[in-house]
Parts: sequence; structure tokens; C-alpha cells
Amino acid sequence: MRVAFLARMLTVGVGVFLSSAPAEGQFVIGGPAASLTSSSTTWSWDGGTNVLPFRNALTDVSNFGAGPVPIVIQTANLSTIDAGTLAPLDAFVASWWKDTDAPPAAVAAVVQWFQGGGHLILFQDSSTYDPIGEALGIPTFASSNGTPSNGVDPLFDGPFGTAAGVLQWGSTGQLSAADIATHNGHVGGTNTSGEVTSAYWNAGEYGPGCGRLVIIADIDMVSNQTATYAPLNENGKFGLNAAAFLAGVGSNVRYFGEGCPGSGGFTPKLVALGDATPGTAFGLKLEDALGGSLAMILFGAQETSVPIGLSGCSLLVAPVSPFQPIVPIGGAGAGNGTFTLAAAMPLGSSGLVFTSQMLVQDSVGLAGFSATGGVEVTVP
Repeated sequence: MRVAFLARMLTVGVGVFLSSAPAEGQFVIGGPAASLTSSSTTWSWDGGTNVLPFRNALTDVSNFGAGPVPIVIQTANLSTIDAGTLAPLDAFVASWWKDTDAPPAAVAAVVQWFQGGGHLILFQDSSTYDPIGEALGIPTFASSNGTPSNGVDPLFDGPFGTAAGVLQWGSTGQLSAADIATHNGHVGGTNTSGEVTSAYWNAGEYGPGCGRLVIIADIDMVSNQTATYAPLNENGKFGLNAAAFLAGVGSNVRYFGEGCPGSGGFTPKLVALGDATPGTAFGLKLEDALGGSLAMILFGAQETSVPIGLSGCSLLVAPVSPFQPIVPIGGAGAGNGTFTLAAAMPLGSSGLVFTSQMLVQDSVGLAGFSATGGVEVTVP
């Protein structure tokens, strides 16, 4: 009954909207261009050879797109940082950015953008490489002893697996647990001496309207000094889990099962948008579907996998809620269809677990439809 109620709230409740929308495109992560990061050398976001494997892993569709996280990531370099250049971004990265290289106006613009809902990931190895963290009241306050770090979800346990014994290298920092608590954050991980080496904030936790925030006290926890991404080692898992959290995927959302293809060989994807925290924005987005067609939204309470005749598709949610809205898909043609179901997660829904899947009307499918994989959401 609670799942059926939530399904109705997500579609027809007061203050909730249902829309077929144009494609929101990729999740775009941008950072300062090399002209603004001369002291970052090979750890610069723009062209730094030590950071390049991490950046390449973010745009690798076997990781983000067709892999564990069905959200495509695109990266960008900003030669000027202001409200206009930040507006197209979903997230901003500060990759070992020296305080004296960071123009104060640029730092102020990033902080204001974050307060308006933009997401941040900050790599700050020391007190001289933490301009945005300082502005937010969460500086790197001391060096760490560099021993291996461990923690829990979403950084150390996420869609790319559990990361254990994550290493620091070179100049290594630590964060203040008191600073993190003062700003409503969470310790992400600590080293063997209990020094805090990472922290995170869900959307709205740092302050009303603020985006998600990740602070890691050593760029080399994700650089090629410690991390490999093919195959993934422990530091590689940590880096990609952090990026997945930044993109809105964490311990509250799990993807399962396989979809089945339709027109053009495209398999539609179902992506969760947001943290699913009660009272905050949340959504389900259909991507890569047949544009101009129709979709049926299924809700359930748990995961299953039941073949649907000889169609090659499987029903992935159970028991299926009797409320199964049929919605129009925006766009035109194979692989171009999108639909976004957006809402405020209902207050009082904490503790609820629900699953969802979408079926897309498509004559190319053996049963007249294609299907997405499944999404499980646990409301914290």
C-alpha cells in the first residue's frame, strides 16, 4: 500500500509535476583550465597527466553510461570562471588548485553557484591548495600520516564496489571532523590513525538549496599514483564511487537487471535523479527510448526477474503496483526519446524501499515493447 501511495504521489500529488522533457544531456563536470592552475602541474584538471586516467574513466561509457551507472559524464575546462561559465555545469572539480592561483572572484562565483544547487568535488592536499574548502569553512587543516583509509558508503561502498585500504601519496592532508560536523556533513573515511581523509554532503545538507559536496584530502587518492581504472583497484573504486555520488547515485539508489532493446538496437535506460531524501527533489528519467512513443511506469516493493513470454524482456519489479501510469515520450526516433518524472519526495516516506521499471511501446520489440533495467530506491 505504501508503494502504491508513493507512486501516486510521484505522479499526481499536490505540488508534484509530471513532464516529458527534452534530454537533459550528460552530467557535465568542469574544472579550471590550465591557464588558471599553473601550480597544479601534472595534477591539473586540464591536461594533467596524473589526473588524466581518472578523467578518462569518468567519460568511459563502460563505467558511466552502459556500465554500473547509467548516467553519461562529460567533462569541460573553464578558462574563465563566473556565473555564466558555471551555469552549463552539473558539477565543478578543484583538482589540487593552489590558493594563490585561484582568483577570489572565481572562488566566490563557485561558492554562490554551489549554494544555488551546483555540485562540488574538491581535492585539497594541504592548507595551500584548498581555496574553495577554505571559503566554505572546511579547509585542509593539517597533514595526515598517509596510512590507508577505509570508510563506508557512498565513497567507500557504491556502484563500483567496496574500496578497502585506499592509499594516499605524496602531499597528504586531513580534514577536521569538527568542521565537517559544524556544516552538517559526514565523515567519508579515516586512515588507520583515525585522521579524516574524505567527507561528503548530500544535497541541501551544507545549507538550504546547496548541491552535493565531496572533499578528498589528497588528489592522489584518485590519481595514477595510486589508482588504476582498467582493471579497477581499490583507489579506482573509491574515485568512481565518489563521482557516482556526485552524479546523484549513492547508497540510496541501486540498479539491477537488464533491459531489452527496441528500435535501432537501443536499450532504454532508467536513471534516478536526486538523493531520495524526504522533502527534496527526486525523479526518474527515461533515456535512449523510442521518441514519440509511450511508456508505462511500473512500481514495486522488491526486485525480481520474470521472463515475459518469448520477448527476451523480463519483469524486474514485484509485486507490481496496480497504479501503472502511461506517459508520452518526448523526442523523435530511435534512441532519442526521453521522459522525466519529477517530484518532491514525500515527507514521512523515510524507510520506504521501492523498485521501478519502464516499458516502452516499440514495434521492433518481439512483444511490441522494449524495457529498461530496474532501479531500487531506499528513502533515508
